Amino acid sequence: MTRLHLLALLCVLVAGSSVLTGSWLGGHEGYAYLWRAAEVQAQLELGTLWPRWCPDFYWGYGYPFFVFYPPGVFVLGALLGEGVGLVLGLGLTAMLGSAVLFYGTRRLALLWTGEAAARAAAVLATLATYRFVQVQVRGDYAESAATAVLPWVIAEAVLLTRSRSARDALLPGARLAMGVGALSLLHALTAAMGCAVVAVIGLGAGLAR
Repeated sequence: MTRLHLLALLCVLVAGSSVLTGSWLGGHEGYAYLWRAAEVQAQLELGTLWPRWCPDFYWGYGYPFFVFYPPGVFVLGALLGEGVGLVLGLGLTAMLGSAVLFYGTRRLALLWTGEAAARAAAVLATLATYRFVQVQVRGDYAESAATAVLPWVIAEAVLLTRSRSARDALLPGARLAMGVGALSLLHALTAAMGCAVVAVIGLGAGLAR
């Protein structure tokens, strides 16, 4: 294992300390996420791959929660929790998000700086106070997962603006589309924010030319 991966592992373990100690559910929304993930897991077991209606919500009357709230993090938590429990499964989504954020921030920083500075940026982003607030205080695991994808989306948008031909733009454009799609599946507000950032990057590149 290289020093980069060891550094990433250390950051993930520090950021995931609440998961490892079993205290992460103390967040404001932690138990709500557990309840939603349980609903998704039950529907996945029944063969519903894209849950929309939650039949057990509101005292059994049901509620169309996933019509307007993306189910991505709950599906991921249910899959990761298979055999180990939903509590750990949802916690693992937070730790996976920290790893995604670390490598994504490094990749974004490398567009302007060297390896040492990029690694420092990745560490700072992964261990930022806001990340701990997201997971340990607010317990908003959907937002936590989506913001982890955001550096990847921004990096692809920047690479797209740097493309000199349609052929060069094909790969970053495809990756950008997949990144925006991932955001849309995880957290609607972060997806809207990501699209706004991409639009500003594109507008700035157009004006610069």
